[in-house]
Amino acid sequence: MRFPTARQFRVSSNFNPRRLNPVTGRVAPHRGVDFAMPQGTPVLSVGDGEVVVAKRSGAAGYYVAVRHGRTYTTRYMHLRKLLVKPGQKVKRGDRLALSGNTGRSTGPHLHYEVWINQQAVNPLTAKLPRTEGLSGSDRTDYLAQVKEVMPQLRFD
Repeated sequence: MRFPTARQFRVSSNFNPRRLNPVTGRVAPHRGVDFAMPQGTPVLSVGDGEVVVAKRSGAAGYYVAVRHGRTYTTRYMHLRKLLVKPGQKVKRGDRLALSGNTGRSTGPHLHYEVWINQQAVNPLTAKLPRTEGLSGSDRTDYLAQVKEVMPQLRFD
């Protein structure tokens, strides 16, 4: 999953290392992408991981950070309601929170960040690992075929 919602929303502010902040009037890095969306929209984990932060924090408002292995971290800010706790394991597609308008915000939106090796990257263009896999009956059928073919393979 590249996007943290069940459907795509309009980008209201792009990733920009030198953005003019609309609230403070200062030039500062905007380390994520803002998606304009109605308050209360479910915010989903983009991958399996562990919640490392779920709290209220000044300008970020209510926010969640999820660590995905050693390399990737995602952050979700300006949330209305948190649905997870630090230390909680999450799977791709799990609900983390409901979007909101908390902290330093000019309107309802989700601020979404992707960090690779502790470096903020553009969530819209970053090279991310493919995590699409088989599930349900597709997975069951695939594993049955593998079990059938494996004895025929030669590992000399």
